[in-house]
Amino acid sequence: MKEGVLSCGIFGYVGRSKVKLSNIKSLLKELENLKEEVDNSPLGGHGAGYFHLSDGLVVYHNRVGYYENRSPVDVLFELGEFSPDDEVNFFAGHVRRASDEFSKIEDLDELHAQPFIHVGRKYRVIGIHNGFLRNYKELAEKFKIEEYFTDSDVLTRVFLNILEKKDDISESCEELFSSVEGGNTAVFLVERRDNYWLVILHTGKTRGLVIYENTLGEILFCSRRGPLLKHFGNLISNRNFFESVYIPPKEQNLFINWWRIETDPPFRLSEY
Repeated sequence: MKEGVLSCGIFGYVGRSKVKLSNIKSLLKELENLKEEVDNSPLGGHGAGYFHLSDGLVVYHNRVGYYENRSPVDVLFELGEFSPDDEVNFFAGHVRRASDEFSKIEDLDELHAQPFIHVGRKYRVIGIHNGFLRNYKELAEKFKIEEYFTDSDVLTRVFLNILEKKDDISESCEELFSSVEGGNTAVFLVERRDNYWLVILHTGKTRGLVIYENTLGEILFCSRRGPLLKHFGNLISNRNFFESVYIPPKEQNLFINWWRIETDPPFRLSEY
């Protein structure tokens, strides 16, 4: 993958206080069309998707592909699963910009959009990813992954395989982090019985990553700082969020962290 050919945008929130889906939609719509001076293309336009953990600990998810004359984000939010006034405690969204290797028209349907969800004997992993997993073919061969849609799909499958083998969140995250090559930002919801974890990693050069946290165990993350502050600035101020991570677009950087998700009451993060 050539330097500068970067793909996709992400957003997420986990917290005790609810946020409006209308604000989330507005942010994702802005990410979808965003093309700043540093960008060779918009962050999205080829698909969109989300996963949402409800108060009852049910995971809802959906994704859509490319539409010639329509915004995928608009289509996603018109599927009837949410009303404009709905609020959520846990939501992760993705806007897709296909990388060169997966940009043929047949690769732009909803099956190639994100999130990717895979289930093993003990774990379920739900993942969104931007960038390009440079060694996805080697990882697919190593972990005996015979069928997959994109490099992002391989990444989620690899993480599931490692979790099933290690059965330890810390060891699994460390092995995944040491296995990936290229520019990647990935966010995973990991589920094992009644246990949940949030995992965020960054390697190489990507579209960027900013993370805000507070002492209440709440978190906001996004590919770009500007849209996050525009649409969630009041929440950041009122809930005393601080910027814990900032990786500008196309800056070489490494980051990984994982948090246990406390679910009673929903939701807050605690270490591991």
